Amino acid sequence: VTGESVPVSKEEGDDVTGGTVNTDGMLYVEATRVGDESTLAQILRLVQDAQQSKAPIQAYADKVASVFVPIVIVIAVLALVIWTIVGFCGGYPIEWRMEKGYDENPDCMELINRTKAGERIPHAFIMGCKELNGPFMLALRFFISVLVVACPCAMGMATPTAVMVGTGKGATMGILIKGGEVLEMANKIQTVFFDKTGTLTRGKVTITDCEILTTNVIKAEHILRVIGMVENCSTHPIAKAVVTYCTARTTDPPPEGEPNWTVHSTSTIPGKGIECVMSAPPRYPDNITVKVGSLRYVADQCEIPSAVTVQTQALYQQGKSVVLASVDNELCVLFGCMDIIKEEAADVVLKLQQKFNIPCHMVTGDNRRAAEYVANQLHIPLENVHAEVLPQDKVSVVMNAQQRQIIKLRGRATSVPLDGDDDVALPMMGSSQDDSRRSLRQANTRRVAFVGD
Repeated sequence: VTGESVPVSKEEGDDVTGGTVNTDGMLYVEATRVGDESTLAQILRLVQDAQQSKAPIQAYADKVASVFVPIVIVIAVLALVIWTIVGFCGGYPIEWRMEKGYDENPDCMELINRTKAGERIPHAFIMGCKELNGPFMLALRFFISVLVVACPCAMGMATPTAVMVGTGKGATMGILIKGGEVLEMANKIQTVFFDKTGTLTRGKVTITDCEILTTNVIKAEHILRVIGMVENCSTHPIAKAVVTYCTARTTDPPPEGEPNWTVHSTSTIPGKGIECVMSAPPRYPDNITVKVGSLRYVADQCEIPSAVTVQTQALYQQGKSVVLASVDNELCVLFGCMDIIKEEAADVVLKLQQKFNIPCHMVTGDNRRAAEYVANQLHIPLENVHAEVLPQDKVSVVMNAQQRQIIKLRGRATSVPLDGDDDVALPMMGSSQDDSRRSLRQANTRRVAFVGD
């Protein structure tokens, strides 16, 4: 919910948000906010409040409508009265009161010809012509025409209808709009603050690099299957990425003649990695110990070749995380993984900065090296990168920018996919630290940036 691509460590007394996933161990949670106070209920309430809120232009329209509507009604009533009197006085041609097709009725044509000659027609004869309406019916048409053409209801209904449809449609597309006022201010945006994880990136760790090393314990062609089985015992997001990578490169079931591995025991070390004891008799009758985890965890038990150290530093420079695996304290695999940038993100940032001349900032809780790598890929200036920012501090970054007069608009118009104190909150990364912070995830970034395009 907070938008991190890897799990965040929690200790006793910390707040957790409904909808988050416990990746390891047993967790006892006290529910302090339920029902209407839950995060999901707050998101729904925010959408409902947005649909009911009034934009500034709507207040102006209501003020005009309060005068315009009575005037239109008075004019319509006057038209009804005046044209009724004129009709009874014969102030307009009798053809005006005829229905369509009157020229095919001989009685109607005789009536018209006699009135043109100046003859006064008996009332009984006039009523005998079915195609002829009374003066009041014609006057009623003028009354209705005035109301329809002036349409005073549209002035009061157009804006709230547009706000309701816009906010509702936006919510279905993953765009959280805080109200009509915000919707009206969206065209005044001068600066955009993007969260990295889940907004500019997919929010899902993917294996991008893999180097298999030779060992004296097992053959190289068996390593990926072994590592996949080990990581399948873990619920860590990086472990799932490793399982996906290994599964895609091995066959299930194993080919005939390949060792049939069995996991005897597993041990997870939070924040470090996982250790498994395995065997595959008769090919590998003796138990082997497989460790998969961080560089520090694996390096404590086995020697890291200088070439692997150089490759590891290169991966770090690209903003990637490194996962190592060892078999009986012999290094066997080097993985590089990262949260992949969304395909449309570069196009969005480029259009905002070049076509619309809107500066883009990136705010993230990741380390600066990873943040700067993503910024370079998206052509976001490094001075606009705010890294290692806690979820509850992301709003402060925006407020500091406003205080430095980066945004110089009355009422502040800032597009911030972050938290609840911004004015224009397009899909955002929330925080459980404050009731006002809501969260919507997995929105299409192109829809976010060009909500008003």
